[in-house]
Order: sequence, then C-alpha cells, then structure tokens
Amino acid sequence: MGRAAHGSWRPVPTAVALTLAAVIYNNLVNLLPQNVHDVLYVPLNLAVGVVFGLVAWRWLRLGRAGLGLDRRALLPGLRWGTAAGLAIVAPLYIALLVPAGQGLLEDARVQDLGLPALVYAAAVRIPLGTALFEEWMFRGVLHAAWLRAAGARAAWAVPSAAFGLWHITPSLEALAANRPDASAGLALLFVAGSVLATALAGLLFTALRVRTGGIAAPVVAHGLINSLALVASYLAA
Repeated sequence: MGRAAHGSWRPVPTAVALTLAAVIYNNLVNLLPQNVHDVLYVPLNLAVGVVFGLVAWRWLRLGRAGLGLDRRALLPGLRWGTAAGLAIVAPLYIALLVPAGQGLLEDARVQDLGLPALVYAAAVRIPLGTALFEEWMFRGVLHAAWLRAAGARAAWAVPSAAFGLWHITPSLEALAANRPDASAGLALLFVAGSVLATALAGLLFTALRVRTGGIAAPVVAHGLINSLALVASYLAA
C-alpha cells in the first residue's frame, strides 16, 4: 500500500521522514554525556549515514550519480571544494594577526585541547564524522530525495533548512561553554543566528554539489572550513 506504481516508496513521505529523522538524530545524539559522545561520534555517524544511504538506494531507487557519487565529479569536486574552503577560512587567519581578531576566535572548548587531540579532531573527527557524514546526509541523500520528491527548489531549500535545524543543540553547547551566564534571550538569539548561518552554509554547499555534480566538493570545503577554523581557535587560545 505504501509503494508507488513504479515500485519504490512514495517519494514525498520518504523524503519528509528522512529529513525529520536526520534533524532529530543529531539534536538527540548531542545530548549524550560528553565522554560517550566523543567515543561514539565518528563510528555512530558513519553507521547512520550507511542506513540513510540504504533507504535512499533501496526505497527511493536513487543510484550512484543521483546521490552525488559519480566518479567523474571527483576531480572537479576536489578543485572547487579546496578553493571554496580556503577562500572562506582565509579571513580567520588574517584575524589572527590582530589582537581583537584573536579574541573573536577564542573558544573555551579548545583552550584545554592537547596537541594529539587537536590533530585527531582536525584530521579524523571533523573530516569523517562531520564533513563526510553531514554532506552525505544533506547534499547526498536528502538532496537527491527532495529532487526526486518535489524538484530542484525543494532540493535546495529543504535540506539547507534542515541543516540549520541540525545545529540547534551544538549551538547551545557552544554558548554554554563560552557564555555560561547567558540569558534566555541571548541564548534564543544565538541559536536563531546559528541556525540561519548554517542554513545559508547549506545553500553554499548545495551550490558546490550542483556545480560539480557530486558531493566531493562540499565534503572538501566543509572539512577544510571546520578543521582550519578549529586550528585557528587553537592558535588564538
């Protein structure tokens, strides 16, 4: 009864379910105790990514190219992703040259981070557990699911909005670490700003995915931005 005439599940309800599941998953998993979250972060995220991919492949009949895995898009993706990532993160390193800029880059979560932990976060945790996982989820599975369900506008808008909502609890954690005395009004404003900023970043990553035909570009750009921003905060601290 739940299948359409062509043999796959109805695309709109499936796309909605995948989107809601993604947003709920990340906002709940970030509530885990920090020591548990740190251990499970990469393997759990990659496992969830596999599950979402299987749903897209099995029930939405989305092939490799539709999911952004076309090998012809790899080299253009590496070029565009590297250029975009470095261009976006460059102002952070310029800011390091100015005392006021250093203050803006400081993050209490980084101050006590040892060098081995920094290397692991920048070289493994962020590239695999954050950039690869999130771009696969949003610019791979959800982009393809909404493109199938409702067309190009929905494929741009819905995953990008969900990407913003995905960051509600991470933004609250960042605020708690850096401004534990923040009022409820400031917290609401900060979360709203974070959701808007990450939704706009989602549109940028979608543009890279559409321009190159694959998810390699947004994966590389996302990884460079997050990893190099972490290093910049470490240097500022």
